[in-house]
Amino acid sequence: MLPSNGGFRRVLLLLVSIVLVWSFPSASAQHDGSLDDVDHVLFNDSHGVQMSDTLELNGTSSVPLRNASWSVVNLSAPTPTTLLSGPYLTSVQPVSDTEFHWELQVDASDVDCTCLVQIVVEDSNGLQRVWQLLVYLGTEGHRPVMLNEPPFQPSPTLEVVDDTESHRFMLTSSSFVHQDVVLPASSSAIIRVSATLCEAPNGVCLEEQREAQIPFSTTPLGVNLTLDAGALGLDQGIWKLHIEATDDLLRSTGQITMTLLHDTHPPTVELTLDSVVNESETFHVHAVVDDGYIGSQVNLTWTIVDENGIRRGLLDGEQLAPDHLVLNMSGQGTYSVEVSARDLAGQSTENNSSFTVLNLRPTAKISVDGLVVADGSVLSLSQEEDWAIDASDSHDNEAVEFLWVVNDDRSWRGSSVLSKAQFDGPGVYTVELIVFDDDGSTHSSVIEIQIEASEESVVGSVSAGYLVLVLVILLGGALMVRLRKTPSMALPKWNDSAGPSRHRDSTPDVHSDATIEEDEARG
Repeated sequence: MLPSNGGFRRVLLLLVSIVLVWSFPSASAQHDGSLDDVDHVLFNDSHGVQMSDTLELNGTSSVPLRNASWSVVNLSAPTPTTLLSGPYLTSVQPVSDTEFHWELQVDASDVDCTCLVQIVVEDSNGLQRVWQLLVYLGTEGHRPVMLNEPPFQPSPTLEVVDDTESHRFMLTSSSFVHQDVVLPASSSAIIRVSATLCEAPNGVCLEEQREAQIPFSTTPLGVNLTLDAGALGLDQGIWKLHIEATDDLLRSTGQITMTLLHDTHPPTVELTLDSVVNESETFHVHAVVDDGYIGSQVNLTWTIVDENGIRRGLLDGEQLAPDHLVLNMSGQGTYSVEVSARDLAGQSTENNSSFTVLNLRPTAKISVDGLVVADGSVLSLSQEEDWAIDASDSHDNEAVEFLWVVNDDRSWRGSSVLSKAQFDGPGVYTVELIVFDDDGSTHSSVIEIQIEASEESVVGSVSAGYLVLVLVILLGGALMVRLRKTPSMALPKWNDSAGPSRHRDSTPDVHSDATIEEDEARG
């Protein structure tokens, strides 16, 4: 038995759907990743479409809408509320690799509202994007709507957006602003635009809001507003403007908020810093910026110029805050720091200040075993002990180079230490340390060291000295003995003139020793 016409039609539609799904097996695979800016969901209806009993929408999409949900939000109530919602659309059919046809059918027989239909798509990264359409459902609760009023999103991304920033408008003197307005079928025109105004540099009014008159004109798509800073009584600053429109049936739109920036003068910037600094020493640079009103935002651009005119930007770590620098210059000379200040209105000003970097002369210091030896000191060191003469305590605010000079006849460059091995042995040495910095400045320190011989060497030297001394004494004694030997006292024999005597005179000599004579007499 053949099915009825209605049943046959449903079977045919099912078969066609199956064939279409099989025909495009790769369509969903191309959209497994995150959504990008070219992805879209389009409605075939325009804002303000009127429906009753059934909400029936359709359109196209560049994504398969597998994870698409929908909701109907009531804008007629003082606070937007969700009336209907669902986790998926009624149907989604692939048309090509990059296009899908979708439909949404919802029973809305008991709904009367000015409603916002939202289709939300979540990608694999959890990012949600929303596409919206204004719909009038039923016959009651309809009102005009400005398409910038909440909860309309300025973009499909459902991220938190600062309304103050997104609706900021630069107002110099007088400007025209267009606002899209959707009217229900029962309305014919907007007849009034009302506004309140307050200075709100941080989004919060500093004083009570005051009413403001805004000239306007209507167009088929909305209203054109004339904003004049003079007519609104605006001083320089950031102002919050609340606007709503009323139709010919005295039904008002929701309220939109605009942030007006009224800035007609460039900012001023002053620099504070030391005019003279030492090289390799940290110093601070502060910029004091004034744009003439509370809440101003000024972008600062810094430049450092050396005495040769070479320009550079800031290095890592040189900027603590947008208006605070910490500099450390390694070379002496005259430098200039320049700053350019640009405000939110695009107006800019520049200022600069010069500073001089002085070179500090290095200081030479000699130490031995951690003890600093004063310039001109005399130091005794033992030949037996291990010691070194060190220049590491020499200081400058930058790296220095070392030169050692010993007895003015030998030198070593580059090393910070002189070891015992660089001396010839015991003795007296004059040691001079000269330090240099990269700017050619020098300083020196001179000491005298006495290297004492070891005890064994001293004992050996003393023993040899004693031996030499004894030998000298002996030789001297022998020489003295030789010089003191008594010469012979015998008298030479004399012959008288008569010739030698033939006989001896028996008469005794009158000069003979008497004692002898006495002895002879005693027999």
